[in-house]
Amino acid sequence: MMKSRYQIIFSCVVLAFALSQCKKTNTEDSGCVAPSLDNIVPLANPTTIVPATDWIKVESGEFTMGNFSTKRDDPKNEKQPDELPAHKVSLDGFYISKYQVTMKQYLAFCDATGWPKPQEPYFKWGKTADSLNRPIVNVSWYDAKAYAKWVGARLLTEAEWEYAARGGHLGSAPAVDTMYLSGGPYTYYTGAEKSTKIDLTSLAWFRDNTSNQGPKPVGTKESGRVDKNDDVSATKYLTVKGEKVYNAGPGDNRLETYDMIGNVWEWCEDWYDKDYYKNSPASNPKGPQNGLNRVIRGQAWNSLKEYCRVANRGSFSPCSKYDNVGIRLAKPL
Repeated sequence: MMKSRYQIIFSCVVLAFALSQCKKTNTEDSGCVAPSLDNIVPLANPTTIVPATDWIKVESGEFTMGNFSTKRDDPKNEKQPDELPAHKVSLDGFYISKYQVTMKQYLAFCDATGWPKPQEPYFKWGKTADSLNRPIVNVSWYDAKAYAKWVGARLLTEAEWEYAARGGHLGSAPAVDTMYLSGGPYTYYTGAEKSTKIDLTSLAWFRDNTSNQGPKPVGTKESGRVDKNDDVSATKYLTVKGEKVYNAGPGDNRLETYDMIGNVWEWCEDWYDKDYYKNSPASNPKGPQNGLNRVIRGQAWNSLKEYCRVANRGSFSPCSKYDNVGIRLAKPL
């Protein structure tokens, strides 16, 4: 009992430390005022900003949302109360953006519309193509909504985010071996007895591999995509660390979205409620009707690996702007 109590205390201390590392650029939380989006005119051709190839179709389906297995979803038993209970959710289909919104894309929005530019983070915007391909940060939930409107898109609901992070309609294959979802190690099967393990470092930017110096260009880590094919004599495979990968379990993200875990947190549409899972609708949940904070998902470049899990939840005031929170988009089919 005492051991369990100490574990809980340690987890709370670690989480408080992680949140303290977020560098906030304003103090709007007390008296958050929603800016008007009425003057944002959607682009006639948003593919000039977000190419059509950057959208991935996620078909309708059902999945288990929340922390549902210590062995598979939370190898170090770091689950938080707001991740419980695990529950079945069914969703309509949607499109998700392959990448997080980049500095280049968002600054183009500001230049075109006159929307205020975010404060430059301590790691600077930079002027090279590589630096401008990092995810935008220091944006509020309202900033994210404004940009989404401009490119004819929207934010993901929290349920859509987790469904996609778990592989969406492609992530429902029967489990094989012990696979942890996003926290690693991912196990890719290259034969009947041989497997190649790819750990979190290969799939995400987080505290251990960013030197705590800000986000990295989007799409520079493994997407984790694997063609599901149990026939090892087949010609479809993915070369991972020199190995031919023929099939995998549901721990990989076959949707080929990048940075779902790490790099920057991503604003979601929903209001946050720590007890929402206890009463969540089974079909297309959209979060509580109101609240103080909006949901963020996915962890960031300064996150501890223990929290780089699909089930992990976070929240901030919709007016908050941090150097580790950015944007990912969705749109209807």
